[in-house]
Amino acid sequence: ALIYPFMKRITGYPQFILGLAFAWSIPMAYMQIMGRLSAETWLVFASVMAWVVAYDTQYAMADMADDLKIGIKSTAISFAHYDKHIIFSLQSLCLVGFAYLGIIKNFDIKFYITLVLAFMLILYQQWLIKDRLPERCMAAFLSNNYFGMLIFLGVLFK
Repeated sequence: ALIYPFMKRITGYPQFILGLAFAWSIPMAYMQIMGRLSAETWLVFASVMAWVVAYDTQYAMADMADDLKIGIKSTAISFAHYDKHIIFSLQSLCLVGFAYLGIIKNFDIKFYITLVLAFMLILYQQWLIKDRLPERCMAAFLSNNYFGMLIFLGVLFK
């Protein structure tokens, strides 16, 4: 997490560094609690990483004009006109990963209801970012707290 701001000057994909930083807590927690790392660990890791890259790219879309002026790099710039498609793909990958986790762990219908609601939120975010207006991209980014809440509630009430 410490090197993330500096990566914006080095690579066009600093959001992947942020994703690694945030998702790395998952294998650390699994190892502490379970004493080992399993395939499920890496499934959750990959799902969270995809989500972080997606939502931070939304944030970067809001800052793109300023970033281009000052020479800061981001996935929003690197993805160019594919940004919305890549964000949608990453968000979908995140949900598929969590759905697969639900299958592995035999979660009940409440979990999948939260995933459907999270998917509806993704569709809303896609609508928000469709014209790449900075204030709407920021609104999409900010709505990710609800996305995380839905996933959390799904796991909590599994």
